[in-house]
Amino acid sequence: MPQAWVSAACAAMWSRLTDPGPFPRDPCRLARYGMRVLLAPLPGLGVHAVRDYLEARCLPPLPDSGDRRLHGCLYLPPAGGQPNVRAILFYDDRDPEDERRWTVAHELGHLWCDYLEPLERSQRALGVGAVEVLSGARKPTSGEWLESLLQRAPTRPQYHLLERDPVRGVTDPRVWSAENRADRVALELLAPEEDALRQLPVQGNQTWAEWKVAAADTLTWHFGMPQVVAAGYALALAPRVGAGPSFWERMSGS
Repeated sequence: MPQAWVSAACAAMWSRLTDPGPFPRDPCRLARYGMRVLLAPLPGLGVHAVRDYLEARCLPPLPDSGDRRLHGCLYLPPAGGQPNVRAILFYDDRDPEDERRWTVAHELGHLWCDYLEPLERSQRALGVGAVEVLSGARKPTSGEWLESLLQRAPTRPQYHLLERDPVRGVTDPRVWSAENRADRVALELLAPEEDALRQLPVQGNQTWAEWKVAAADTLTWHFGMPQVVAAGYALALAPRVGAGPSFWERMSGS
């Protein structure tokens, strides 16, 4: 079973639509009509392409982190900067369809985990001033700080998640944790665990290697996710459907 917070997050997000629709689900529809997110497809997406987009619209720039290739990027405009828009979600429209679907779901995971859910907790503690505090527009008052401490609500502005080491990639544990949370939400948004379990094939007489390929292909086709994501998901769910290597396969390392 997925952790309760993952299931709750996905249920809350899909509840913003009348019907999530059939599989493979369309996270772009959820973004537009359920989350008030402006989708901004850009060919050859990179940090500088996002910077140029924001500059052309007189929006505050991203922190300078150098240029690099991106599959997706989530930007929270300042209050009033984009009327009726909660966030701008960039993705590379040259990516394959399954990669784009995963990217949008991943960025929606960031929106929920790193902004909307903390904002809801802060609003309960700070009231209408929560948006100003979380956006960094002002520091919390002493009363707000105490109330947030008592209710375990965040008061720090959202941090920048684009920073990467050129060699080691993600080195900040906060960024690693945020990326992991977003991946877990994206997986449950696109392929809820119970639905995925119903789709996985019975291993039967297949070898472990054969089953892994068949299971990944099934999840890829039914849920429209990238093959590498489907392969990892199939491995995680294999014990739930009684699939696994035989004694001799374990001994041989196959």
